[in-house]
Amino acid sequence: MRRAVRYAAQRQPAPERIGLPVHRNGKRYFDLADDYCNIGASFVDRAPVNVCAGAFKFVRDWTVIDWCDGDNIAVDAQVIKVGDYTAPAVTCPAQTVYSTSPFSCTGSFSVPLPTVTDNCSEYEVHTEIVTEVEVEVTNQYGIVTGTRTDTVVVRVIAWNAPTRLVSGIPAGNHYFRYTVEDDCGNTTVKYCPFTVADLIEPTASCDDNLHVSIGGGDASYVKYSLVTYARAIYATDINEGSNDNCAIDRIEVRRNKFNILTYNCGSGFSNWGPYVDFFCCDVGETITIEMRVIDKAGNINTCWLDIVPEEEPRPYCYARRLR
Repeated sequence: MRRAVRYAAQRQPAPERIGLPVHRNGKRYFDLADDYCNIGASFVDRAPVNVCAGAFKFVRDWTVIDWCDGDNIAVDAQVIKVGDYTAPAVTCPAQTVYSTSPFSCTGSFSVPLPTVTDNCSEYEVHTEIVTEVEVEVTNQYGIVTGTRTDTVVVRVIAWNAPTRLVSGIPAGNHYFRYTVEDDCGNTTVKYCPFTVADLIEPTASCDDNLHVSIGGGDASYVKYSLVTYARAIYATDINEGSNDNCAIDRIEVRRNKFNILTYNCGSGFSNWGPYVDFFCCDVGETITIEMRVIDKAGNINTCWLDIVPEEEPRPYCYARRLR
């Protein structure tokens, strides 16, 4: 990006601001702002030459004359540059967090420009996305002796790039490195931290055709109460292709009509866990099972299904009596 600045009206600075000829009298020096004894000075400025926006050079021709000796005249040329010697001031963009895309664990966004102020020159903004990586340090024997942090350039955006859109920026912490240079050669390098974060919820998909049959039974001592339950339904039984753009951390399930104190049928919800239990008292009841998918970034999505457990006892085989 380049900002245009109009050339300001050029005004040659007064000699008192940038220097006057001096007269040495022994060990003392006297400037010639005013006539000193019989010595006086005058000057003529030549036409200025533009150096950059807001900066120019000109030549100031000095004539020093001894009024008591008209033939004693000294002339000298003073080259003066008036310009911008201050580097641009750069302020980081306000936005510091960018989301990953829905279908990949990388970010796609338009890189913002910083806020730049400069005394008077035009300037260009060169942009890089950089990240810090930790690499191992080995000695001459190939033994790891420590680590160091390297700065890696991920993307480069020229000042005159037709677009500032970038894609494929990995999730994590990075920097915008702005190099701002004005036409007078003054440069500022500014590091602006930002984060590409997974802000996308995972996709939770439940199996709607799950059938639960209770039969046989088993006895277990749970929470100090002897209960009989016949079937455990795991999250893997319910999950039907849940996915995430980055990575799934865990999948949990719970059920309603449950009493967490007696660990049996009731009116509340069970705790989230890898499975839920069903009991004989659930037969014929409509039970809601909720499944939640949690990704590595802590984003959560939930699906649910209703089931009606059925009682299908184990079949028995009776031997036929022969007469």
